[in-house]
Amino acid sequence: MEMFQKVPNGKGFNQIDASGMRLLNFHKIVLGPGESYTGNTGVHEALFDILGGKAAFTVNGKSFGVLGGRPNPFAGKGFSLYAPFNSDYTVTANTSCEIAVCCAKSDLKGEPYVITPDQISTGTWGATNFTRFFKGILLDDRPAQRLFVGETIVPSGNWATFPPHKHEKDDLPREVFMEEIYYYKVSPSEGFGFDRHYKPGSYDRADVITDETILLMPDGYHTLVTCPGYSMFYIWFLAGDIRKQNPMTDPDFAWVQKAIPILANSKENL
Repeated sequence: MEMFQKVPNGKGFNQIDASGMRLLNFHKIVLGPGESYTGNTGVHEALFDILGGKAAFTVNGKSFGVLGGRPNPFAGKGFSLYAPFNSDYTVTANTSCEIAVCCAKSDLKGEPYVITPDQISTGTWGATNFTRFFKGILLDDRPAQRLFVGETIVPSGNWATFPPHKHEKDDLPREVFMEEIYYYKVSPSEGFGFDRHYKPGSYDRADVITDETILLMPDGYHTLVTCPGYSMFYIWFLAGDIRKQNPMTDPDFAWVQKAIPILANSKENL
């Protein structure tokens, strides 16, 4: 499995190679007006995050009507739908639409449900040139076995996921094991960024982020930056055996985390 990949973006159901991940997978559904796709979530629970456009959803025979509306993922909060494992679903597009499908291994029985824009939490992480804006979609206050999902917008020239962190092992209260995947889009689409993904003593790599790329992280610290003049969007989703987010910051950069309140209140242009 390549940890950094280009996401296929053809009509219908698009897959990546997630063979090196124990819990997570990702798909993308691309449909034109009136087109449909029917599938089954299999051994995964799934969050269908509507990136742009409108589509009607039916899960296990239950209709959820037409969901969506934002033109693209940079344009505010969107609609999402959670489906448990082994769920039959049909998506029928009202307009051209793109849907990210974030998946985690599960055997939890449950009911599908919709997450509307007004149910999404929002806020700001970081300070100065590592400020970014997050949208919490599927967090631990909503039913799921393992899956967490959110979105982040990174402004022009800014860093995100800084200071770098990891979540490689269950070592409460310091750290909780979580696999993670980042799915990237860039606006305008010819822009780029970089990510650094590293595990001391094992690997240290940098990849060029372009529109429709994805980073799979079974382990390792990670951080990223976007180039000036271009905004970056990414979906972050995680899964572990304990449904709790508790990352470990790289100790070499931990002082930056402690300095955020000072930087945020500073009037200087740092």
